[in-house]
Amino acid sequence: MPEKVAGVRDDIGCCGLACSQCRESLSGQCRGCGQKKAECSIRKCCQASALPGCWDCGKFPCAEGMFSNPRVRAFVQCAKEDGVEKLAEYLRRNRENGIAYHKDEGLKGDYDGFAREADILRLLRTGAVE
Repeated sequence: MPEKVAGVRDDIGCCGLACSQCRESLSGQCRGCGQKKAECSIRKCCQASALPGCWDCGKFPCAEGMFSNPRVRAFVQCAKEDGVEKLAEYLRRNRENGIAYHKDEGLKGDYDGFAREADILRLLRTGAVE
């Protein structure tokens, strides 16, 4: 059984994004899972369905606007296939190895440099930028 990542349920939002690495969450601008507010439509949906996150939903990926972003889809797919604890572990390891969740100039980072989910999943799992 994989080792539990401390605070993983607070770290990974219902949408699969990492609240602990998100610039909006850290600055207090996030109004979703990271701040435990109900305004996030994904969080509301998960709560209504009694799901911890979209990775447990049989309708994923749905028509929710966030899922037009390949990074968001890849993060949820990773949590679905490898587990939410592994996703948090991959993100933490990659951050420690210099892979940026967000770059200084905005909310985009190294994971946003790919158009295909498969490439983002490879980066998550291996930490290889190729």
